[in-house]
Amino acid sequence: MLYHVFTKLSSYSYVTIFYNKTMIINNIHITM
Repeated sequence: MLYHVFTKLSSYSYVTIFYNKTMIINNIHITM
């Protein structure tokens, strides 16, 4: 059970990091 929760959390944080990177890249392209 704990392992399942940990995998969920890690995958969620990975998606959040990926989303943030995409937003940053988009902002850089927009400003340029």
